[in-house]
Amino acid sequence: MNNSYKNIHYFKISWREALFLIFLWVLLYIEPTAIGPLKISQIWKVAVVCCLLIFIAGKKLPGFVWIGIFYSVKYLFYIYFPYGYLLALQDFFESLIFPLFLAYFYLKYKNRSDSSERLMHLAILLSLFLIYSAVPFLFGLKSLNPVTELERYGLEAIAMKGLFYHVAVSSKLFTVATIVLIITWKRFCNSYFNRTVWLSAVLLGSYFVYSSWTRTAWFIFIIALVISLFYGANIKKKLLAAIVCILIFVGLTWLYETNQALRWRLTGGTVYRTDTDLTLENLLQARLPFIIVALENLRNEGMGGQLIGYGTLRGMDLFENKTNMKIISHNKTTEILESSGLIGLFFYLFFWFKLFKMVFKRFKYVSYELKKLTLVSAALFSGFYLTSHGTPFFGEIIFACFLIGVIIEGQRISSKILGTATYCSHPKALY
Repeated sequence: MNNSYKNIHYFKISWREALFLIFLWVLLYIEPTAIGPLKISQIWKVAVVCCLLIFIAGKKLPGFVWIGIFYSVKYLFYIYFPYGYLLALQDFFESLIFPLFLAYFYLKYKNRSDSSERLMHLAILLSLFLIYSAVPFLFGLKSLNPVTELERYGLEAIAMKGLFYHVAVSSKLFTVATIVLIITWKRFCNSYFNRTVWLSAVLLGSYFVYSSWTRTAWFIFIIALVISLFYGANIKKKLLAAIVCILIFVGLTWLYETNQALRWRLTGGTVYRTDTDLTLENLLQARLPFIIVALENLRNEGMGGQLIGYGTLRGMDLFENKTNMKIISHNKTTEILESSGLIGLFFYLFFWFKLFKMVFKRFKYVSYELKKLTLVSAALFSGFYLTSHGTPFFGEIIFACFLIGVIIEGQRISSKILGTATYCSHPKALY
């Protein structure tokens, strides 16, 4: 066997995992169903948060987890409390999920020698699920969520959303899942069945990103793909990657020239407004007006609102007054500023700073594959953060797998090296 395949843990799914994924599919499918005043989506996520809190209670946690928890708790305190407290509670629970999963993975796997492999397997399993879970909708299964029509682009079709409510969420998850599988291709090379599973997932995932019909996902998918192809590649692989990129560019150019609907989507045009061009100004107009409105709202609310925030519902009310749309700004930074103020934004950025500081401190000790997945995850996170509402729930779980995998694996290997150094007759040789 080729040396490049040594020490590869090939993908294999257990019956227990398969049954759990079937249960998860059913749960996500019925999410929109209401039980009393609450939807199933809200009930099960609150239950997950409560279970994670019980699991970590009384245990020693890394500092970045506590900072992430403080960031989440900050959502509950704002100048117009208790106005909009239900939305504040929703923000609290949703933002708490990521730091709690980081804590859960750290506590569960920190003493295992195969921790990074376990976490890698979980990320791949979830990536496959995110893609294959949408296949039934290709064959006509009706979603319980409202559909997103594409009539404005001259298409008699609906955007691919799979199991999820928002097309923005599904497109990001398809992007994350497909990129993860592209990077981990070696883990599917042990049999024709696994190769077929992998190739089908990558092709389907790429198609789902396209058919979700969101520009953010299109651009970030291409950027992440280019990084994945070139990072750590030798000359031969870089040459092959360059050929692939040229083919992609040619294909996209051909699509742009021949597909009117695609051209309208990229330029911001519709069947009602056809005189548009693909310019930076047009692309910025999709997000910049919302950011400007949010910044104006913050300025008008004064120092109190700027410092501790005025809550999500108040922000939506202000947007409705100015735009006739009861929405939040399409930018993670301004969303945090409106809901939680400068204090909330500080905790959020400090959380990521401490997390990545610990990750990159141990970065040199982990495998090339894990390094690549972590760097691409950072690129995906940054792209989603800068251009939209951030990374969805399941994408954060996948990112958590890689980040905690680096921390635990790097910790284990560095400790082993330092332990060996204790018995070295020339310790200075190690520095």
